[in-house]
Amino acid sequence: MFSFIQSKYYFLLFWVLISGCSNDNVTNINAHLKRPTPALGELSKAVVRSNKGKVIELLDQGANVNENVGTDSEPITPLILAIGTKLDSLAIILLERGADPAQRAYGYQLLEFAHFKDDGHTPEKLFVLLQDPTARARGTTRTSTSNH
Repeated sequence: MFSFIQSKYYFLLFWVLISGCSNDNVTNINAHLKRPTPALGELSKAVVRSNKGKVIELLDQGANVNENVGTDSEPITPLILAIGTKLDSLAIILLERGADPAQRAYGYQLLEFAHFKDDGHTPEKLFVLLQDPTARARGTTRTSTSNH
């Protein structure tokens, strides 16, 4: 199961990098706004490239923190990409900026997916934000006593 999930994930990650998350076939509903929001896929591309500054810039410009560059049945969002590639600091930023922790990745809840990808160095704050989304709204995190 691990190798299937891993190979499927790497294929999708490779696709995102190679395709450049083209926006050719996507209607940009924000095109008529004075300050258009970033195109679909730009935030995911910045996450894959581990570009923290660009991620923050795009979020400040109104990028959809929950954009899906996958399909409805197999979503690929910036948060899924960040957790899947062990970019924990980006995952925390995305969660703090409103990413939905109730998403599912490859049939797993994101908390389960984060535990699955944990190499023993994942910050506790990531698990807390995934487990208790209200912590970001309160601006606090509580320490979990459970081992992951």
